[in-house]
Amino acid sequence: MGLALESAYNDSPGLVSQLLPLWEDPDIKLMEETSKRLLESSEPEARTIGLILQQGLGKATQDPDPIAWRDLALDMYGTQINLIYKTSRVREMGLQENEQAKKKTLTSIYQAFRQWQVGISNAISFLRESAWTKAKISIEEAFLSSTSPTLDSLLALNPTYKEGVKSLREKTKKFREILLEYPSKLPFSVERAATISRIQEQLFALHEIGRISESDKIVFEVVEYPIEKLETAIDYLVDGEEIASANYEVGLASTHLKDRVKNISGTTGANLRSIANVIEIIFSELPAKPWSVPGFGAPGVESRFEGDDEETSRG
Repeated sequence: MGLALESAYNDSPGLVSQLLPLWEDPDIKLMEETSKRLLESSEPEARTIGLILQQGLGKATQDPDPIAWRDLALDMYGTQINLIYKTSRVREMGLQENEQAKKKTLTSIYQAFRQWQVGISNAISFLRESAWTKAKISIEEAFLSSTSPTLDSLLALNPTYKEGVKSLREKTKKFREILLEYPSKLPFSVERAATISRIQEQLFALHEIGRISESDKIVFEVVEYPIEKLETAIDYLVDGEEIASANYEVGLASTHLKDRVKNISGTTGANLRSIANVIEIIFSELPAKPWSVPGFGAPGVESRFEGDDEETSRG
């Protein structure tokens, strides 16, 4: 649930109000209903959040047969090659075109083909990593690009592309249908779930303060950097990086907040100080390691290891 809400804060703020109650009081049935509704949206950001939500439903689904997904990846690769060829041809047409109106149209067509091709390419890469949800998100992006009315402009300019584009659209639609049947599971180990959740709780609190105080430049500057750092920490934890690397980012967020929350008054200041205290506790409890390069990183992070460095130098 946390990853879906994080995606909403960054890419689809209008959905935050729908997802925040699910974060505060998770309900599997309501999560499933919300996921289905979002997957029916015409907005790619909403579809992405719908797919991320599926990861938290806890449905036991067997991984696809390795031969089957490798064959799928090969079929998709063939489509990618065709898209690369067509993208290149449209680019050449645009370079050769002198009429500005047609040149502009061809540029738009080129961009649409390019987005379609990139979506297919990314889906193939994620398939090879067994990152099923990321593959689904990429194939959704490819599918939406393939349905772009902009591509129909090419058929008006050059009808010989009609059958080729139709075939590629049908194949992309089929790839999407197959991939959406693939399992959705959490992209991180259960052992890291509690740590990720602790960091996300403070991240979302900062997001809320930033949203409510959007017009307050001082408050925005206070929360912007730690939001970025906490999101990086979560990315590291989700991607399987060592916890010490994630905690370095938490330390940077902690140091930034401690230096600045003193200047914020009222309820907002009190909330920020509370968040800063919790983040400092998280930083103190997670594994960490000293930096090998003197002067690297935030002073507050390095100071935590000054005693270790002195002991090492005396030894």
